[in-house]
Amino acid sequence: MYNMTGIWAANNIVEQIGALNTASGDSLIIFFMFTLYISLLFIYGRENMRAALLADSFIMVVISALSFGLGWIQFSTLIIPIMLVFVSLIALLFVEN
Repeated sequence: MYNMTGIWAANNIVEQIGALNTASGDSLIIFFMFTLYISLLFIYGRENMRAALLADSFIMVVISALSFGLGWIQFSTLIIPIMLVFVSLIALLFVEN
């Protein structure tokens, strides 16, 4: 009988996601965060775009910090959502509701 999963560390969900992220070359978590960012921006942006930009960026920083703590992303990937918060703060000055 063959193991068809290809996941060598499958003890719990954290290790499964970490193994899948490693197998995909660290692009799984980045794709997840990008998809979640766009989705939340569309959901919250209908009511108040200014608040949606800032709240969405903050949520991405929290998720990326947790992902970094679990070892799913590298430090260079952690910098991107932090810069996104600063870009959102600057955009708050120019975006009308």
